[in-house]
Amino acid sequence: MELGRAPDARPIMEGVLREVPASELRSRARALYFAQGVCAALDDFAGQDRYGREALRLFDLLGLGGEGLSLRLDLAYRLYFQGRADESFAMIGEVLDMTARLEDPRAGVAHLICAELHLLSEEFAPALTHLEQVHAAQGRHAGDRLDVPARAFAAECLWRLGRLNLPDFERRIEGLHPTQDFDHVVKAFYTGLLAFEGGQRGAARAAFEQVTGGVALLDGFRLRSYAFLAFERWAAGEPLEAASAELLRALNHVGGELALAVDAGRLAALYTACAERGIGGRPVQRLAQRLRPLLSVRTLGALPPA
Repeated sequence: MELGRAPDARPIMEGVLREVPASELRSRARALYFAQGVCAALDDFAGQDRYGREALRLFDLLGLGGEGLSLRLDLAYRLYFQGRADESFAMIGEVLDMTARLEDPRAGVAHLICAELHLLSEEFAPALTHLEQVHAAQGRHAGDRLDVPARAFAAECLWRLGRLNLPDFERRIEGLHPTQDFDHVVKAFYTGLLAFEGGQRGAARAAFEQVTGGVALLDGFRLRSYAFLAFERWAAGEPLEAASAELLRALNHVGGELALAVDAGRLAALYTACAERGIGGRPVQRLAQRLRPLLSVRTLGALPPA
């Protein structure tokens, strides 16, 4: 796994699970934990859920809830992308309670994930509250590895709330200083979003391709980039079905219809066209149905004085 060879890791972990006796609860729990990680790396989300939930059951049975914190976060994130938002937020709430009780440094990660899911749900004020907690947690534990995504999320929330104009939003993104591979993906996504807003089609496409080809630890960035890329390719003249193929594969495999709602207004023409052509099935139809109708009002002559 550390060498990036998840397919090679899978048979090894399956062999370990066959060899570890059911009576060795702690060893089996840790083996299941690593097995779910292999499945996640291979986008085998059914396997991740199966192994992950069994590992959690054993950790809880052994009274080792702290060892299952990261696993709970992974499963909560997947629940959101499966369309089960209430369950997702409930599980993240459990993690936040446990990290507060244990004074665990993973509190920052939990708040960051919660912030992203609130942002994707168009709940920008709660997202900002969690982002403040990210910075507080990093201050308590002397870390800054979450700084770039937290600042980027905060900038997007403020922009969508109307508290930042587009130039100020752009300045905040330009002011990010990536230090990790994932940080570069975060900055690339927002560079693409800003280019899209500015009508710079080539620059937007290049930035979103950098995201889909990079290390996207949060699936929201990857899925949103696929959606913008589908729109850009279609706008550039590619047939609709070909332009949206990567997006539809991701939706069918990774899930994440809820994660695309935040950008639905900007990509309305794409979703409407797909729905009308029967491309993408129910997820795309539901995205098209989410679109807010736009009303054009024209008066017939001057209005009478009040």
